[in-house]
Amino acid sequence: MFIIYPEHAKPDAKLGGKAHHLAVLCHIDIAIPAWFVLSADAFAACLSDTQRRNLSQANHDYDIVSRLDALTLPASDPGRTRAGCGRSLP
Repeated sequence: MFIIYPEHAKPDAKLGGKAHHLAVLCHIDIAIPAWFVLSADAFAACLSDTQRRNLSQANHDYDIVSRLDALTLPASDPGRTRAGCGRSLP
């Protein structure tokens, strides 16, 4: 699942910091604006085998950051992205 909506985002799920806190707020019924996040799997799916291998060979945090900075991901197609979400995006 590449797109995670609030109803599927559990506080103990593998999420980034902001998404984790949004999930916690939703879980305790705090009213917040509509949101969704892309999973780490979405990022991984965009990588070529060479890019994935290059990232896996990083030795230190600064090495990972420099390799991430050098990545070029495929251009997105807004129509396809909106269709893939299954919901309307702002």
